[in-house]
Amino acid sequence: GENLKADTWLQLFKQECERVGITPDKYAETLRLFLEKSALDWFHSCMKNNPLENNWEIYNNSFLETFSVQSWAEITYAYDFKFLNGSLLEYALKKRNLLLEADEDMALNTQINMIVISLPKSIQNKLEKKRLTNIEDLMSKLKQIGHFNEPKKEKPKSQINKTPCPFCEKLGYTNRFHPENVCRLKNQKFCRSKKRIVTPLIKLKVLIDKNPAVALYDSGSNISLLNYEYWEKNNVKQIISGGENIKGVAGVTKSEGTVTLPITIGNITENFSFYIIKSNHFEEDLLLGLDSIKKFKLCQNENLKISQKNEINKNIYPKSTKEKINNNFSTGNQLTLEDILKKNGNVFADSKFDIGITKDYEASIKLIQKKY
Repeated sequence: GENLKADTWLQLFKQECERVGITPDKYAETLRLFLEKSALDWFHSCMKNNPLENNWEIYNNSFLETFSVQSWAEITYAYDFKFLNGSLLEYALKKRNLLLEADEDMALNTQINMIVISLPKSIQNKLEKKRLTNIEDLMSKLKQIGHFNEPKKEKPKSQINKTPCPFCEKLGYTNRFHPENVCRLKNQKFCRSKKRIVTPLIKLKVLIDKNPAVALYDSGSNISLLNYEYWEKNNVKQIISGGENIKGVAGVTKSEGTVTLPITIGNITENFSFYIIKSNHFEEDLLLGLDSIKKFKLCQNENLKISQKNEINKNIYPKSTKEKINNNFSTGNQLTLEDILKKNGNVFADSKFDIGITKDYEASIKLIQKKY
C-alpha cells in the first residue's frame, strides 16, 4: 500500500473486512495484520493509549492524520514520473495510479495526456490521439508496441590476444601493441639502419658513513635516492622519517622515508639527506641527483667523465685594491681632453638615446621606456 493514498487504502481495507464478515469492533485488531515498518510502529504507539475493541473511529482518524498527504512532494512525483525503461504497460498503470492518488477527480482525457507526454518521442509518434478514446485503448496499444523498447542483447566480445609489434621490438621500443601492417617502422632497411642510442651508465665509488658503496650519477634526477636493500643490509642506525610519492619514468613510487647520512665523494664529506626506495630495478647502492651533484661540486665533461671542482683558497688570491680615480685635472690635462673631444665629436653621443656616429652613418637605439 505504499503507492496508495491513506484514505484510499483504508477504504479498501473496510470493504475487504465487510466481504469476509469482520465486524467493526474487530477492525482495529485486524488492521494490525496488514501493517509493516513505520505503519506498524504507529499502531503500537496508538494501542498503548487506546484499547482495540470499540475504538475504530479513533484508529481511523489517527491513521488518516498520520499518513495522509501533507506536502506537494507526492503530487510533484506523480506529475513528473516518466518512462525510462522496462515495460510500457507497467509504466502506464503506475503513472495512472499516481495521478489518481494525487487527484481522484482527474478527467479521463487528462490522464491519457499525462501518461503519453511522459513517454519518449519515438513512442509518442506511434500513438494516434484520435484513436485513444479511453484508457483501455491506450493500455492495449502500449502492450502491442512494448517489444520495441526491449533492450538489445549485446553480443559477447571476442577476446583479442595482443602481441607486441616485432618491428618496434627490433628497434628497442617494447610494449607497442598495434597491427604490423600499420607500423611505421616495418621497413626492413630502416630497421637495420636505425640504431637506438643508449647513454652508458656512469657509476662512482663513494663512502656512506665510511662504508664503500656504488653510486649512479644521474643528472636527470632532481633528488638523490638510497637503495632500501643497502640501508637494511648495513644496519644503518639513523632514523628514517616521512614517506613521500616520487614521480619517475616508470610512474609514481612511494618512498620508505628519508635519512641523513655522512657521505664522502672525492675530497668532500657532507651530511646529506636521501630518499629510501625499495625497487627491483634499483641495482646500485644510491643514486646521485642534481641536489647531491651540486652539493659535492661534481662536473661532467663532453666525454662523460666526472670530476670535482676544487675549492679556491681565498687567502692565496687576496682582493685587489682599486685605484682611486683622480678627479683633479691639471690645466694641461683639461686642454688635451677638450682637444680630443673636438676632433672626435661625432663619435660621442649627444643624448642618452644615442650611441654616436661612426663612419658618417648615424645609429640610434629607440627605447620604449625613457627611464634608461
